[in-house]
Amino acid sequence: MPVRYQDLGDLVIWPLDQEGARYAFLPLAPSIQKNPDGQPRVSLIEAGEIAFLSVSTEWMVSDARLEAVRSALEALHDAPVQLTFAAVEGVQAALEIGANTRIEAQSTSGMPPYAAIFSAQLPAEAKTIVQAALAGQEERVTVRYSAVLTVLGETELRLRGQLDGHPTREGLAAAVADGRVEVLGAGTLSAEESDLLKRTLALGGRSPERSAGRVTVRRKRRSI
Repeated sequence: MPVRYQDLGDLVIWPLDQEGARYAFLPLAPSIQKNPDGQPRVSLIEAGEIAFLSVSTEWMVSDARLEAVRSALEALHDAPVQLTFAAVEGVQAALEIGANTRIEAQSTSGMPPYAAIFSAQLPAEAKTIVQAALAGQEERVTVRYSAVLTVLGETELRLRGQLDGHPTREGLAAAVADGRVEVLGAGTLSAEESDLLKRTLALGGRSPERSAGRVTVRRKRRSI
């Protein structure tokens, strides 16, 4: 049997087939890219009151981490396992400095590891915040990736309440949101997956944004 949806802390994995030969993974936090010498690709150039920031980021875990996960899955199945980045769409990246400055990525690679480059002249307030971050203060500068993840699947819903006719998905979501219909359970899903599906319906067919580390993934549909 394949491993079901698993949150491993730094990434999540789920099976893409019934045999457990193929798994998708999704990192839960981006990171700063590093130069060949191991130094982070971050530079702050200052000239008087002017400051120019350049940052390179990526949305990936290390090769060693992926190999460790793959090896664990192969040991479980006693067979080769393919581990691939989840099929996300519309990947965007932004650099948030304090509450007032947001820098959109100048470019992204469009494929894993979804490398992004940020370059911008900073206002005085943002310059001070970046200086503090470079000095070691945490939670001052945030790299945020967002994407759409579509995972198709089927399940049975157990509902209780009053529905009129043959409601659309939007109508069902509205009925759940206003309390006319209660979701009792979702087929053979785990408790965590069932809860996620309930919250998806309660928000009109879209699950709440999942922010772990500094990644936001909006799922079009989630039932595994």
